[in-house]
Amino acid sequence: MSRNLRLLVIALAALLGAFLLVVVAFGIDRAVHSGDVLRNVVVEETDLSGMNSDEALAALQAFEDELVTTPARFQLNGSTITLDPATVGFSLDEAAATEAAMKVGRSGSIFKQFGWWWTHLFTDEVLELPVSLDDAAFSKVAGDWSTEHISDPPFDGAIVIEGAAAVAEYPRAGRRVDIDSAAVVVLETLAVRDREVGALEIESASPALTR
Repeated sequence: MSRNLRLLVIALAALLGAFLLVVVAFGIDRAVHSGDVLRNVVVEETDLSGMNSDEALAALQAFEDELVTTPARFQLNGSTITLDPATVGFSLDEAAATEAAMKVGRSGSIFKQFGWWWTHLFTDEVLELPVSLDDAAFSKVAGDWSTEHISDPPFDGAIVIEGAAAVAEYPRAGRRVDIDSAAVVVLETLAVRDREVGALEIESASPALTR
């Protein structure tokens, strides 16, 4: 066997050996994490790597407790507002987040799973935190913000008693918190541990009309 051929065989053997080592490492890693969240899987700021479903659920519940009990601040029309997350029904779906984390890196063919494992040896897979607000509670809080921090909120009209007479106060248009964009800002602000002051937008609005 010529020297060049011998070197080629050695190089190919080394490559094959390295490949087999990687495959064995993949198999061992999967065996070790059977029934657990795979390595480098993070839900927002909570690293669930190596946790079983019960441990992951408990970690996310603890994270939710921290988020719900930590006030957040917002800017509206030049005023700074402090919000207790519980008053808008802020919550985290820990069960859905745990289920999603358990599935990461396990879908598709074995080749696809190997590709995921290889590309995430040193990088995190960060999953979005499934959070929500209670629509009715948030609408009430946003309405209070409009009344307290905006000088000309919409007025739906009313009948007031002045002495013995009933006097009509007519509806009028005005400005209020943009509820749709505010809901997005509030959710994004509440969903992280290190919170910045969220900026709330104002929109023009007509009074509610009833028959």
